[in-house]
Amino acid sequence: MKCAIIGSTGWMGVGVAARIASAGHIAILGSRQLSRSKRLASKLPEIVELSPDLFQASTNIDALDEAEFVFITVPMPAHKETLELIK
Repeated sequence: MKCAIIGSTGWMGVGVAARIASAGHIAILGSRQLSRSKRLASKLPEIVELSPDLFQASTNIDALDEAEFVFITVPMPAHKETLELIK
């Protein structure tokens, strides 16, 4: 299963992504900035000792197009802005 994590570069998103990947699913790391998502996708597999194939860098919007399931992991003050962006 492919799971998008909207706002994956924060501490909550990293934890959710690691748990998704440890269950054998693809964690699509969504971010407002693709460069941040790519940086996380290159470092996280080694940190959590999982295959890089389980992590995919993406923007928040593009992550939605590929996902079967979506997690929103942004801080409460950013919920309204994020939901407006992805609706």
